[in-house]
Amino acid sequence: MEFAYSSSSHIDFPNLSNSPLFMLGQSYSKSNDSIPERAWSDFLTDFRSCFWFTYRKNFIRIEPSGLTSDVGWGCMLRSGQMLLSQALIYHYFGRSFRIFDLLRNSDDSDDNNNRDAKIQRYFNILDSFIDYPDKPYSIHNIAEGGLRFGKDIGEWFGPATIAQVLEGLVEQQFDIYHEFCMYVSVDSCVYLDRVQDLCSRSNFNSNSNNKGKEKEGDREEEQEEEENKNWKSMLIVIPVRLGLDKLNDIYVNILKEMFKFPQSMGILGGKPRSSYYFIGCQDESILYLDPHVLQATVSSNFEEEKKKGGEEGSVFNSYYCSNPKKMSFLELDPSMAFAFYCKTRRDFEDWCERSKEMSERLGTTVFNIEKRTPEYLIKKKEVITKEKFFSDDEDEVVFL
Repeated sequence: MEFAYSSSSHIDFPNLSNSPLFMLGQSYSKSNDSIPERAWSDFLTDFRSCFWFTYRKNFIRIEPSGLTSDVGWGCMLRSGQMLLSQALIYHYFGRSFRIFDLLRNSDDSDDNNNRDAKIQRYFNILDSFIDYPDKPYSIHNIAEGGLRFGKDIGEWFGPATIAQVLEGLVEQQFDIYHEFCMYVSVDSCVYLDRVQDLCSRSNFNSNSNNKGKEKEGDREEEQEEEENKNWKSMLIVIPVRLGLDKLNDIYVNILKEMFKFPQSMGILGGKPRSSYYFIGCQDESILYLDPHVLQATVSSNFEEEKKKGGEEGSVFNSYYCSNPKKMSFLELDPSMAFAFYCKTRRDFEDWCERSKEMSERLGTTVFNIEKRTPEYLIKKKEVITKEKFFSDDEDEVVFL
């Protein structure tokens, strides 16, 4: 299987200076590399391993609207697809995943058998986002999911709405929900008791009492392994509003800092009426994947595409972008959503510690971590239905 990466959108190369470039918790810098070109190459290899979801045309109608394209209204839905797909890639393959490594042939038959299984899982993830009504995270199911939050099919989503819709869709996937869940904040707070309830598996069964004869180090290691077995991985999404009509520049440093977190899954946001998936930053620029490119719908069946005369690689090439775009932090709309992926309990605890340290060091905060969920949220989980779109959003919590 061969993949040729190309982008049908305008290419805007963010020049790699000696300043570090951060992408979803990874640092790339010429100054830290004896071969300057390698830092840029490593970054592009990482970037080109991300799924790129864009506008599509001629897909099966979204009933009852009759829409067959999401041009002009689906950019936040596509940004949400990119975020969730990236979290699933990290969940199954880890942060070090690179598509080129996955597709590389080996002389070892066992390695190739393992590779084939991984490739199948990889394409199963992609398949779950393709634009067909029966696919879990298709544009059809996301658009229909918005109805519950007061969004008509064909209407723009804001960051909070897409997060809540995806949370609901993940909950419906019983084959993965026992090991992967989403936490969406409704008031810019993460509550530890709710995290415990979400991430603790019902089949918890600790065998730590039977390990008395083992060394202390071995016990701790096995206890951590046992905890991880009974702890779901979690994608945290925190919708916020950092200003009234425009981003308050006092928050720029904290946005930069969050891209350095090893748990970073980027930011859903953009400009008014234009959504992007932000995946990194360098100096005063923020890097992103742009969904505003119209492409033809792809069949969900590899064999069908081959019968049409297309190569498997070229068909799915439309789900990869060659080069990132960039914009100034100060161009950002103040309405956005931060995302983090915590694979284990210890990973989540590390995220909590980093968040606290960041707020103390920078002297400001954009979200809080609290022990207990307030009564009003326990009685009935809040549904955000007032949200309009970016600069017109009416989020309850506004950071000035």
